[in-house]
Amino acid sequence: MLDNVYDEGQGVIVEFGYYDTKKISGYVTNESSDKKIAAEVSWDDAETGKTLATTKADAKTGYFEMEVPFVITNPEKMYILAIDAEEYFFEEKMISVEKLKALSPKPLNFALPELKKGKRLQVNNIHFEGGQPVFISSAYPSLKRLVKLMKKNKTLKILVEGHTNGCDARTNSQLLSERRALRVKKYLFDNKIDDIRIEAIGKGCSEMLYPITGTQEQQQLNR
Repeated sequence: MLDNVYDEGQGVIVEFGYYDTKKISGYVTNESSDKKIAAEVSWDDAETGKTLATTKADAKTGYFEMEVPFVITNPEKMYILAIDAEEYFFEEKMISVEKLKALSPKPLNFALPELKKGKRLQVNNIHFEGGQPVFISSAYPSLKRLVKLMKKNKTLKILVEGHTNGCDARTNSQLLSERRALRVKKYLFDNKIDDIRIEAIGKGCSEMLYPITGTQEQQQLNR
């Protein structure tokens, strides 16, 4: 029931977001696929960072399945399927509503990398605003997951590398990449991670994943 509280009967607009669910299943192993992992699996709203569904992969088989909710009225809305386990680095898969609808019922495969000295790992979802060291909203679930990882593994030390999408003399790509890496370090420090465990450096535009002329998604990954 709506009560019109506006002068001259101007009324309101009410928008309904319709939800549906879909079953997702998969297997979680280590990188060499010779060990099954009892991992935690979560389905997060990429915009709000809220966890909408959780389950666990079986310790003996590595298998999991879960019903995940999604808004059917927005095909571009993004969700994050996240897998993490003790002594392993987490994995995150960004899935849009459009891709989720087209997803095969075949189980997905996840191979988690072990935490080892010298290991280089790519975090795909800690993204920044273009030309700025400012996180976009979808970065926060990954940042929170990184905090959780550091708290679970109290001897773990990391080197954070910042990057840019293209070389721009006007914004100083090297400085921007350094500021982005330092922004991650500050977030961890603000969440009770000792800064002696975190080193931050900038790579400028020297190690871009994709050319500057790539798709919007590729340019975002460069950041």
